[in-house]
Amino acid sequence: MLAAYAQRGQTLAALDLFKLLNLHGQDPDEVSFLALFSACSHAGLLRDGHCYFVSITHDYGQRLTIDHYVCMIDLLCRAGRLAHAEELLHAMPFSPSSTAWTALLNGCEMHRDVERARGIPGRALGDDHGPYVLLSNTMLVS
Repeated sequence: MLAAYAQRGQTLAALDLFKLLNLHGQDPDEVSFLALFSACSHAGLLRDGHCYFVSITHDYGQRLTIDHYVCMIDLLCRAGRLAHAEELLHAMPFSPSSTAWTALLNGCEMHRDVERARGIPGRALGDDHGPYVLLSNTMLVS
């Protein structure tokens, strides 16, 4: 249900359902948090998303996965916090995936940050052509 609400843009319904589940003693799993991040990201709720990111380990004792980090990077990028997103990408305890780099590159295109986009190493983008199109589009916009 959380994912369905998030996909339909019903962010408040997703957040309310999450709170209701907690009240009934249901501990969220990895997928629940990914749905919450998605909802927060698309609604521009940076503060809420950050609180959920922190609560995964502090309140629920779960480990953050690379997917959680990528969602948080995406959320920061959508909010225009590209420097923070890049810092998080470099600080995460995983080797940054091409998905993480692509999330940052999306933010660079969205906010026309050509210099930051130029700093993204080509080897990090993998063999997929999509990130290279984003990089090209970012360069053309400037």
